[in-house]
Amino acid sequence: MRLSPALDRIRAGGASTLLSEPPSLLELMPNDLGHFYRYEGSLTTPGCYEVVTWTIFKQPVQATEQQMARFRTLTGLRSRPIGHNYRLVQLPYGRQVFERRPLDEAALEMKPQRDGQEAAASGPQSSATAAVASLLLLQLAATLTTLSAAVALTL
Repeated sequence: MRLSPALDRIRAGGASTLLSEPPSLLELMPNDLGHFYRYEGSLTTPGCYEVVTWTIFKQPVQATEQQMARFRTLTGLRSRPIGHNYRLVQLPYGRQVFERRPLDEAALEMKPQRDGQEAAASGPQSSATAAVASLLLLQLAATLTTLSAAVALTL
């Protein structure tokens, strides 16, 4: 994970700096954005209002100890370290957790033949596969836009 150089210039809550270009939120995301879990939940701070859609990627974001140490030096508005800003794992309490997995494209592109061999799909089946793939790409683009906006709001 490459951190924005602005992190070196902003150490305390309320501080600001000018950026030559906007930070890339994709740098903070895992490489595999297609496999994740999602559920409706609550804020992790008192009030704990049920207003959050949580998305947890199957592939964790990797950070070095040096990068984590840099984050631990940041302070909030009252000059207190921003560490320990997490909540223990909670039971689901009846919430449904949805898993989104990438489609197995090879399985979609192949159709069985009578002799047990497989052949590449063609005609209407491949057109349907292309339509499904297009819809999934649109959904992924919408999800990334939503995630980018959500991350921007929390930064």
